[in-house]
Amino acid sequence: MAEQAIMTFGALPCGDLTVVPAVGSQLADGLLLRAFPNPGRDGVTIDLGLRIPQAVRVSVHDVTGRLCAVIAERPYPAGQQRLVWDGRHGAGGTAASGVYFIRAQGATAAASTRIVMVG
Repeated sequence: MAEQAIMTFGALPCGDLTVVPAVGSQLADGLLLRAFPNPGRDGVTIDLGLRIPQAVRVSVHDVTGRLCAVIAERPYPAGQQRLVWDGRHGAGGTAASGVYFIRAQGATAAASTRIVMVG
């Protein structure tokens, strides 16, 4: 298996983000995050892969780090999970076109991926 390069950016206003390649692969700490289609129009499908069972919060943040939506927050079994973000923010309206970060925070790992929404 090819070695993965993981970069952490501590200077972003929303905290540390771990950038995971969009093609995805199993990470040593057990969390995989992939979103498609990218760019998205009416929503985005999110694949979440877990090596071990754990509670995970999946959220969407804008480029300033502001929380836009919580997609899921619950325990998941090990394996592949599929979630969908319908492109709506927490207040119920449609999110504006632009760049967003989908973040998955688990008990043992965290990952983020960048998506673009177009109107």
